[in-house]
Amino acid sequence: MKIWRELLGYVKLIVIVVAITLVINNVVLINAKIPSPSMEKTLMVKDRLFGFRLAYGINLNLFGYEISEKFKDPERFDIVIFKYPDDESRLFIKRVIGLPGEVTLMVHPLHWMTLSFRRK
Repeated sequence: MKIWRELLGYVKLIVIVVAITLVINNVVLINAKIPSPSMEKTLMVKDRLFGFRLAYGINLNLFGYEISEKFKDPERFDIVIFKYPDDESRLFIKRVIGLPGEVTLMVHPLHWMTLSFRRK
């Protein structure tokens, strides 16, 4: 009888740890692998990084009920991780170079220029 109680305690512990891990992995953190050499000066191909899913807001879909709340906007030079629009199983890892209201031009394959326009 004592063995069954101890075994039940271990099972409860394992279930709690798995539940906490799933919540952290699906709501709080994202684990991503660098797929391409587009940011090779700072991040190399096949490097792994963790992203904080709640950095700009919360976006959850729980059993068909969507929760979406934006906290702040990305800033210039932030590294963002997002799902590829055509294939949501792939992740993109990119650096923000232009903000809303700006025009970004490729002057040379390695040089970008951002122009800001303000309405008066």
